[in-house]
Amino acid sequence: MWGCLWSFQRNHICGSHRSSCSKRYTPERGKIMDLKKIQEKIDKFDKERGWEKFPASLVLSHLIEELGEISRYIQFEEGYKKKGIGHEYNVKNLKREFAQVFALFVQLALHYGIDLEDAILEELEIMEKRFPKKEWKMYMGKYEPHYKISDVVTSFLSYENKILILKRSKDVSTYRGKWAAISGTIENEKPIDAAYREISEELGLKREDIELIGRGDILKVIDEDLRNIFYVHPFLFELKTEKDLKLNFEHTEYKWIDKEDLKRMETVPKLKEALDSCMK
Repeated sequence: MWGCLWSFQRNHICGSHRSSCSKRYTPERGKIMDLKKIQEKIDKFDKERGWEKFPASLVLSHLIEELGEISRYIQFEEGYKKKGIGHEYNVKNLKREFAQVFALFVQLALHYGIDLEDAILEELEIMEKRFPKKEWKMYMGKYEPHYKISDVVTSFLSYENKILILKRSKDVSTYRGKWAAISGTIENEKPIDAAYREISEELGLKREDIELIGRGDILKVIDEDLRNIFYVHPFLFELKTEKDLKLNFEHTEYKWIDKEDLKRMETVPKLKEALDSCMK
């Protein structure tokens, strides 16, 4: 298992794999890392030693340890310079730590039967849609890059041709006193699952109380004051029968309104655009 025996076999293991994994990417050579071959070599290496039998939790603990080493080298780089330790020293150590972390990622992928090359290509397709290059070149030229990025859901509830909106309380961290839909952060879950969860938390409704009738395009909201970029995933649900809504601390009141009324109200950013996107 990668990481398990590094404490006393670092030189042997790292040297073995660096010599066999020569097809890594370098800007000068223009070579591309062959992930499949690397994954196959690490799989073979592990099985020859019986390391594939170690649980994923143990691999993860060593991965966290190695990431801590990387963090230490990067955070204290200026301190190394003051002590007369050169940049080359840091790069040499980071090179080994990066190799070890990558090998541990491969080990975890092997444990769950994940083809890393396919997974990375699929993720790149998703990222290309989420971060269009033209839009981001313009953004990086106009804004500072040190913005937090958040994926959030905003869910509209419809009943008898009316739309539910809620007034955000003083106890929430953003947009206090503004009118909004049911919203919240996506927490290691699918956007639709986050939408159902937030509706349950904020209104006390169950899945069987509502029906999904619309899903809008993802909207990007840049808030310069909060230094945050929100990716808003809009949903539209129909309330099947009249229900008592139980507000939690996030809202002080709610209204059922006509869609056209939104443009005359003080709302969170792009609320009307989110609703329009769900209804088109």
